Amino acid sequence: NANDVAGANTYYGQGFTIEPETTTRNTNSGFAWKFTSTNNTKTGRYEVAKFAVAAGGTVAVKVHMYKGGATGGIKIVQNSDIGMSSDVLTENTTDSSSTWIEKTAYIQPSSAGIISVELTIRGGSGNTIFDDMSITQS
Repeated sequence: NANDVAGANTYYGQGFTIEPETTTRNTNSGFAWKFTSTNNTKTGRYEVAKFAVAAGGTVAVKVHMYKGGATGGIKIVQNSDIGMSSDVLTENTTDSSSTWIEKTAYIQPSSAGIISVELTIRGGSGNTIFDDMSITQS
């Protein structure tokens, strides 16, 4: 209830906000998350999942993004316990604004363990809306 308004749910982070989005969605159920950048020198990030993975195979983290001017992304946070040497970040930098696109981040863990998945936003002004996410391992 941001500013004491019932149903006005807003999360305030370092250089970004998150609000539920019910108008612009990839599917017509529930709501999406609208990330708005409020500082062009900061990258906002918010953890949305922790997921157990097995050794071997390919892990695919997919999310639908709607670019509203700012650069959004999906990030698998570096975890050396499963063989990751750096973060894996997939962003909508080259995608057109005002359209839904499915983006996928991939890893191939060498050991079993946990991955942490974050959604990110950067760019000063504008937003990215996130909807419909899946995590699979083959």
